[in-house]
Amino acid sequence: MRAAGYRADDIDAVLITHIHGDHSGGLAQDGKMLFPNATVYVNRHDADFWLNAANKPKAAENQRPGFDQAAQQFAPYLAAGKVKTFDGESELLPGIWTRPATGHTPGHTVYALRSGGHELRFWGDLLHVKDVQFAAPEVTIRFDVDSPAAERQRKAAFADAASRGYLVAAAHTPFPGIGYVRKDGKAYDWLPVPYTTHTRPTAQAER
Repeated sequence: MRAAGYRADDIDAVLITHIHGDHSGGLAQDGKMLFPNATVYVNRHDADFWLNAANKPKAAENQRPGFDQAAQQFAPYLAAGKVKTFDGESELLPGIWTRPATGHTPGHTVYALRSGGHELRFWGDLLHVKDVQFAAPEVTIRFDVDSPAAERQRKAAFADAASRGYLVAAAHTPFPGIGYVRKDGKAYDWLPVPYTTHTRPTAQAER
């Protein structure tokens, strides 16, 4: 972020696909907001689940540490009134739409960025291991709160992306993590968009 010329103070909105340490664990440090001017947006069902300590004993054992981490990360934002929840499909911010994709967590959400007739979807954790799940979308992960629902969401997302041809930002794919999904028989394939700095060629290279 710093390399792109932005400071944490410049961020006024943080959109959380779901509450898990590798996706929401960078909000706070030592009880202080790392994005002091930001409002944090999260699906209501995820907030109701992970930010309610009464749910911890009822959760799977491997998921219980997530409740303590969520409480620590969200505490300063909740105290400052800077957490906003949403539900269902809506235009959350100009050009940014929410699409429920529950299963991996109770409020797992895909964000769709639409501009000029183009679309980019941020998948969150619909995909975890591309070399496995594009070939076999039915493969689930033990961190799913509801594995059957997560499997259905993944299959639907793969089919829709392959059919409609929009860009996808998939968190657990190699940098830069943006590409297209293509149907490959009964499975799917990932076509990454190559990374480039878009630097202007030198005068010598232009000759």
